Amino acid sequence: MSHIHRHEDEDGNLVDVTYYCSDWCHRDHCLRTGLAYEGWDGCHEVESDQQCANCEARINGLESSNA
Repeated sequence: MSHIHRHEDEDGNLVDVTYYCSDWCHRDHCLRTGLAYEGWDGCHEVESDQQCANCEARINGLESSNA
């Protein structure tokens, strides 16, 4: 399961997503980089493995759990 930070353009369209292994990493990364923390957004299943943008931990995707 991952936590995500949604990045939107000036029109409110989703343009990118940043993945985190936990809400703590999400908050810490936002605090350190000046990115606005917009609240808890966790328990997302991801299709393929991702790397936490803060601590670089592996976030297992659905594909790796079926192997």
